[in-house]
Amino acid sequence: MFKSKTNLTVVITVVNADALRLSLPPLNRIHQRFNLVIYNDNPELCIDRRKVKRIGWRGASYIINADKNYGELESRLNAIKQLQNMDIHTDWIVFVDQDDVLLDASVPDVSDNIFAVVQNATTLSEDITDIFKITPAWVNGCECGRTGPHFAITGTIIRTPIFAEFADFITNILPKLYRDLRHTRYRVPLDSLLWLALKGFVRVMHPDMSPIYMNRTNYVAMKMGFAPIKYGRRNPEGAPAHAAVDETVKRFLKTIESAVKILAQNA
Repeated sequence: MFKSKTNLTVVITVVNADALRLSLPPLNRIHQRFNLVIYNDNPELCIDRRKVKRIGWRGASYIINADKNYGELESRLNAIKQLQNMDIHTDWIVFVDQDDVLLDASVPDVSDNIFAVVQNATTLSEDITDIFKITPAWVNGCECGRTGPHFAITGTIIRTPIFAEFADFITNILPKLYRDLRHTRYRVPLDSLLWLALKGFVRVMHPDMSPIYMNRTNYVAMKMGFAPIKYGRRNPEGAPAHAAVDETVKRFLKTIESAVKILAQNA
C-alpha cells in the first residue's frame, strides 16, 4: 500500500466516528509521509475506507475494527499489537485522539538513546470557532487556546520498539492497574499517566535512554465535550474530586514502579 519507506506511523483511536471530522482532514495538509492507522474501539460502528474518504482523508489508511470496546488504555495497547500482526514497521509512532489534530509528522534526526520527542500542544477549551483556525502555521505558535509542553502519550513521537515493549509490560499488569483506577469515580488523566508510566519504565529498563523536548507545536487538543462521550465521566469541580484523582494517580504510578522493579530483577 505504501510504496516508499515511511518512518512514522500515526495511530488514531476512535469511538465516535463524527469526531474524525476534526482529526482526519488536517492530516491532508501534512507534507511528510506517514502510515495512518485508525483503530475503531466501537464494536457497534464499522469504519471502512469509503467512510474515511467521505470524512475527508484522501490518503491510504489501515483500519482496525475492534470486536468490543476496550477503552482508552487497552485500545492503544491493542493498536501496537495489531501493527505487528499487520507487518507495519516504522521506527516511530505517534498516537492521536479522535477529536484532536496532529499538525506535523516530521521526525527529527536524534541520537539512538532518545526514545521520545516531546513537543508543544495547543489546548482548545473555550471558543469552538478556534477549531476553524487550525492551519500548519500553528507549529510556530498561535494566539488561540493555551500552548505549552505536552507531556502525554498523544502527540509525542515515540520509538515503536520501545512502546511495543512497554505495551507488553502494561498488558501483563492490567488487572492491577484497573483495580487502581476503580478506586475513584472521577475520570483520571490517563493520557498523562501513560506518559509518566512510559518514562518510569524506560528509566529502569533502558537507563541509557531519555526523552527530548522540542519547542515546536505539533498537536491541538480539543477539550470541548467529546471526553464524556469517549470516557464516560467528567471531572466534577471541587477539592474532593481533585484529591480523589491525585490519590488514584499515586496508586497507579506506584503499581507501575513496583512492577518495573520486579521485571528488571528477573531480566
